[in-house]
Amino acid sequence: MMQPLVLLANLAAEARGLYLGTALYLLPLHHPVAVAEQTATMDIISGGKFLFGVGQGYRDQEFQSFGNRKRDRRRRMAEGIQVIRKL
Repeated sequence: MMQPLVLLANLAAEARGLYLGTALYLLPLHHPVAVAEQTATMDIISGGKFLFGVGQGYRDQEFQSFGNRKRDRRRRMAEGIQVIRKL
C-alpha cells in the first residue's frame, strides 16, 4: 500500500503554493501520534496548504492486514481525531 503522506511531502516540496491533501486517510489503521507528527510536518512543508481528510474504513482485508479489529474502528477514529487535535 502506498503511503500518501510521503508522496504528498514530495509533491509539497516540488510544487510550492498548491493545496495538497488526502481525500480519505484511514485513520483507525494508523497510530494517531505518528499521524499528528506527519501531518504537522506536511503543514509546515506546504506552507499551511495541507488538507487532511480522514475516514474510518470498511473493508475487512484492510483491518486484517494491519492487525486491527474492524469492530474497534469507531473508537479508534474518535480517539485518533482527539489526539491529533490536541497535538
